[in-house]
Amino acid sequence: RSSVDKPTLDALADMICGDGSRYPIYRKGFELSRFFGSVGLARFAHDGSTRKWWTLSVLEQLNDDELRAVILRLANPKEYRGNQAQVNLAVERLNESLMLEGLQVEVDGINPIIKEIIPRFYYQ
Repeated sequence: RSSVDKPTLDALADMICGDGSRYPIYRKGFELSRFFGSVGLARFAHDGSTRKWWTLSVLEQLNDDELRAVILRLANPKEYRGNQAQVNLAVERLNESLMLEGLQVEVDGINPIIKEIIPRFYYQ
């Protein structure tokens, strides 16, 4: 199991499903299976249940390395066919969610990387 906090997993599930204009891509059930397959997690096939809860249950079963692979795929320009606006939105949303985990995603050329950071809050 991953050491990532449940609210962070919940935010990642939202992003993978892509509901609403807040996320770069909406994924149908079969596309969720395809997404996890592209990460090397083909053992997960969407069963027709509610997309968000199914996706969250998958994320809860992953170890840290598998979850890192999911995050890297979510930031990968190939996932968005090189659409710069979608890539930028993906990285922005990921970093909002991952900051409290002490993680930050960057794209170096077309290669996403995960960096460890010190979470900081600025109070006014």
